[in-house]
Amino acid sequence: MVVHEAPRRAEWLVLAGLTVLAAVNVLWDLGSSSLFIDEGNSVDIALHPLGDILDGVKVIETSPPTYFYGLHEWIGRLGSRADWFVRLPSALAAIALVPAVWWVGRRMGGRAVGLVAAAACTLNPYVLNYGQQARMYALLMLAATLATGAALRAVVATGRARTAWLAASGALALVAGALHYTGLVPAAVLAVWVLTRSELGRAARVLYAAAPVVLAAALLPLARDQFDRYPNGGLRGLAGLTWENAVKVLGSPWDGRALTGLDAQRYLGLAAALAGLTFLGSPRARATLADRWLLAGLAAAPLVLVFAGALAGKDALISRYTSAAVPFMLIALAAVIVRAPRPLGGLVAVAALAASVAGIVTTHRPSGRFADARGAVAAVRAGLKPGDAVLIAGDGIDLPVLREGIRDPARPLPFVFVASQPERVAAAVAERRRLWAISSLPQDRAAIAAALKPLGYRLVSVRRLEGNVALFVVLVGPAR
Repeated sequence: MVVHEAPRRAEWLVLAGLTVLAAVNVLWDLGSSSLFIDEGNSVDIALHPLGDILDGVKVIETSPPTYFYGLHEWIGRLGSRADWFVRLPSALAAIALVPAVWWVGRRMGGRAVGLVAAAACTLNPYVLNYGQQARMYALLMLAATLATGAALRAVVATGRARTAWLAASGALALVAGALHYTGLVPAAVLAVWVLTRSELGRAARVLYAAAPVVLAAALLPLARDQFDRYPNGGLRGLAGLTWENAVKVLGSPWDGRALTGLDAQRYLGLAAALAGLTFLGSPRARATLADRWLLAGLAAAPLVLVFAGALAGKDALISRYTSAAVPFMLIALAAVIVRAPRPLGGLVAVAALAASVAGIVTTHRPSGRFADARGAVAAVRAGLKPGDAVLIAGDGIDLPVLREGIRDPARPLPFVFVASQPERVAAAVAERRRLWAISSLPQDRAAIAAALKPLGYRLVSVRRLEGNVALFVVLVGPAR
């Protein structure tokens, strides 16, 4: 049931209101959270000279260089490295995703499905999370959604307009694949669907389907080089086949930034996601949705891929790899809310709304932000005295803290690396210098005091900084 009727004024107004709400949600506190490890990598690579970016991507990343070239130009042309500014392209993509999801949802299921899908996108913790990260995932979601909308539009267009829409869809699908390897999944699903559409002409269909194959072949040497360095994408021990990871992936739209366990929000999100995916196979969906198998493929294929990787022994079961599925999972959710029998649709709507609101509230709290490296460095600077040393323990938060500590080249913190510079640690203790430590490990005052006593040191202070990973700023000094 592809919808041809033009939107009415009331529909435009509702969509405009949802888009404004999405802008408020995503732009609010855009720069409040410190850059986390992957974001810092994005900025570090983007600050390379243009000719060196590919080398940086080979060494650090497991994705194509497209996003980093774009971020390089964004920073270089406009001249700001502020945290909010490097995240702004992602924020704009997340805001634009709302009308994009409406467009695709409307063409597949009608006005109500389009507007409910847009509302679900507006109030979505996953979209909020990646809309506030200097990473490629929000842009990937937008590219995949627009590619789908353009392909749907091409089928009902005629003449040159059909050619233009199909070319736009193909180009956007290639952008999705060039942003991240997982973007090749929606590109492949669209290619298969286009091949089945006899209205489009054989040559156009073959060319459309061949384009992502050529892109994949072009990216293969880089991907092989990257995964030789990081066979598990740098996620060893984090994305294996566990129940918790499975729940988070299947409920991807509700896997926000906060690192909570399997709480009520996660299970409500899982129930809503499974209801949407299951509905796509029902007789009611067959009668009320256009191209439901395309929607099912776009929503389910990325999920199937990461589960297949996990079953093969790869650490692939993580929701960042299913970002391409999220817009289409939200459209499937809207379809079950609008088209399923009322009691079921109402229950799914309540579950999705509760999970979304809980996720957004948690994300916007200080405890939902990334580890507060900026606050930790500021706390050290406020109390730093000549001769003090700042210990880096090597517990996973080194890179954000180091970046913040050297951001002001006129006042770099005097870092000492515990693991690789034990002789400097020993020298600092022998010289009776005050020692600072920034760590994500829980700090027990009694245990610290007991460990320090044989060294002739005492605990001076411990400060906890909230975030999705709490940081502790510890100061110790010579015992008197």
